[in-house]
Amino acid sequence: MKNSEIVITDADIDQIEIAMGNQIHFDFNRREIIKSMPPNDFQDIQAFPGTGKTTLLITKLGILAQKRSNMSSGICVLSFTNAAREEVQRRLGGTSYGEKLLSYPNFIGTFHSFFSDFVVKPWFRSMGIHIQTIDSSITLAMRRKMIGSNRAIDSHRNVVMEYSLKKGFTFSESSATQKRINKIIKYSIIQGNLTYDEVIYFSNLAIKEHSEISKNISKRFPLLFIDEAQDTSLILWNLVRHSFSNSDIQAFGDSNQSIYDDGIHYSKAVIPSSPHFSILDSQRLTDKIANIANPLAISGESMKGVNTDFKNIPATIIMFNENSIAKVLPTFGQLVLDNFSDEEINGCECFAIGRVHKIKDPADVQKHFPANIEAYWPQYDPSNANVDKLRVKYDHFWKYVKRARLLVKKSNESESAVKMIILGLVDFLNDLLTGKKKYRLYKNPFSVFSKTLKDEDLMLLRRNIKLLLFKEDLPKKVWTEAVSNIELTLETIETFETGNSFFEWQDNMGKELNNQIESPKKRNNSFIFSHKDRQVEIKLGSIHSVKGQTHLATLLLETFLKTHDVKKILPFLEGKESKNSNDERMSLNYVALTRAKGMVCIALPESEISDKDEHLLRACGWDFICI
Repeated sequence: MKNSEIVITDADIDQIEIAMGNQIHFDFNRREIIKSMPPNDFQDIQAFPGTGKTTLLITKLGILAQKRSNMSSGICVLSFTNAAREEVQRRLGGTSYGEKLLSYPNFIGTFHSFFSDFVVKPWFRSMGIHIQTIDSSITLAMRRKMIGSNRAIDSHRNVVMEYSLKKGFTFSESSATQKRINKIIKYSIIQGNLTYDEVIYFSNLAIKEHSEISKNISKRFPLLFIDEAQDTSLILWNLVRHSFSNSDIQAFGDSNQSIYDDGIHYSKAVIPSSPHFSILDSQRLTDKIANIANPLAISGESMKGVNTDFKNIPATIIMFNENSIAKVLPTFGQLVLDNFSDEEINGCECFAIGRVHKIKDPADVQKHFPANIEAYWPQYDPSNANVDKLRVKYDHFWKYVKRARLLVKKSNESESAVKMIILGLVDFLNDLLTGKKKYRLYKNPFSVFSKTLKDEDLMLLRRNIKLLLFKEDLPKKVWTEAVSNIELTLETIETFETGNSFFEWQDNMGKELNNQIESPKKRNNSFIFSHKDRQVEIKLGSIHSVKGQTHLATLLLETFLKTHDVKKILPFLEGKESKNSNDERMSLNYVALTRAKGMVCIALPESEISDKDEHLLRACGWDFICI
C-alpha cells in the first residue's frame, strides 16, 4: 500500500481514543494533523510547549501501524531521546496498536541508534570490521591512553581525537602530533570502537559513496516521522534527508525551543519547515505565562495558554542587590508556599535556573555580578550536572547501578549511566584513602582510569559495566561475577580486600535492580526552604538541563555570558519591538519561561531595572518584590 493510499478517518481516531482509556480527546485541529497524509497536506507540525505533541504523534503512528499491511516495510520514528517510544508504551502498551507499532518492520529510536544499526554496522561488516563499542567516553579514553604522554596534547584542552562533521582537528594535518592522533584513531576504528560523532560522520560518508543504501532505507521505511525536530542541526538534517531521499517525512517540533549545547555553536532550527500546521493552545501554560513568553517566540506565532487551574497566580520579578542576593531563593520559596498547597507542591517540581552555571574565569564572578547560579547559592556545584544533573553518594555499589539502569532507559546512549557507575567506583576508591581525595569524575568518565589501568583491564572494566547496565535480569550469579571482575581491576591501582561489603549482594537486590528507583531525597543542588511547618524543595540547574520538563514554578536567574542575559530580553517582556534580537538568547529564555504550569518568576539586580522598566513590566502583568 502506498502512503498516498492510506486514509485516516474520525472513526479511526475515536477508536484509538477508547484504546487509550478515553483520557485524551483530540479537537478538530489535532484531528486534521492526525489525518494528514502524502502527497497534499503532509506538512511539518509547529507545536508549542505543553500542546501534547508527542501524544499526538504516537496516536497517528498507532493508527498507521494498524492500517499498513506490508510486512517488509514499515514506519521509522527518530528523535534524540526515547520519549516517543516510552509514550507508546505508556499510552498504547497492552493494546494491538502498541504491539504492532513496537514490532518489526517498524523502528522507533534515536538518530544515533538508527544510523548505527542500519548504516554504520552493516557497512563496517562489509569491510571486515565488527563494531565493539559506540560510546564517546569509553572510546576517547582508550585513544588518549594509547597516545600516552605528549607535551603538545597535554598543553591543550579538549583535543579532538575523533572524526566529526562539526569540528576540525586541533593540530595541523602535517604535524607529527596530528599524524600520531590519526594513526591511533584509525587503529581504534579498525578495532570496532567509535564515538557518537563518528556514527554520524561515517553514515554521511557511506550514504555519499553508496547510493543503494539510501534506496534500501526508503524501501524499508517509506514513512519517516521526526520528534523534537527543532533539535535537528543542519548537518544531521542533511544526512536524514539524503538517507530517506524517497521517503515521505513529517517533523514534529517547536522552532522556538531550538537550543544547541554541543560546545561548538548555536544553530537556528531548520525544521519544522513552512508551510506547516500549528498547534497554538498549550494545555500546560496559563494565559498569563503564555503571554509573557510569546514576545520571545522567534517563529512569530503566539500561543494561547488554556490551563485555568492557576490563572490567578502572580508572575513576580524579584529585585536584589549584592547584599541581598542570598534572599532570592528564600523569597521564591515563600512565593511558592503562599500560592500553592502542599499537595500541589508535592505533585510537581520547582526549579531555579540560569543560562550560566559554571564560570571559567574566577575574576568574572565579581566583575559581572551576578555571573552564574553559584552567585545565588554558594553551595551550588556545577560538576553535579555531569551525572543526571545531580550529585549523589550511596553506601553500596548496587544503589549506583540501580540508578544507572534507570538512566539508561531514557536513551540508547549510555553516557550518563556509565558516569553514574564510574562515580560509584570513584567514591569507593576515595573512601579508602585518608586525607585528600585522589580520584574524581571527569567529563569523560573513563579518564580517571585511562592512565592507571592497562588496556586489557580497562576493557574488562568496560565489559562488566556494560553487563551491569544492559543485562535485562541481574541475578546474584551475574552480579557476583561482574563485581568480582571490577574489584580485580581496581586492585591494580589501590590496595583493599576483595569481597568488600560495598560490592556485596544483598537480599531483594535483584528485585530492586529491575525496578525504577525513587529519586534521592537529599541532593547537593537542591535548596530546601521551610516556613513554620511547611517546606518546598527548589532544584537548581542550567536552562539546558530542564528542557522538556514541566514545573509547578520556575525562577529564572540573571547570569552573565558576554552580557547579562535576562537584561537583554527586557524590551521584549515590556512589549517593545526590538531590532537587537539574538535568536539563541530568545530561545533559551523562551524555554526557561515555558516550563511552569503555575508560576514564573525572574530574579534581577535592581540596577538593571529603571522606573520606566518597572512601569512597563507592571503593565504587562508582572508584580515586583524588592529585597
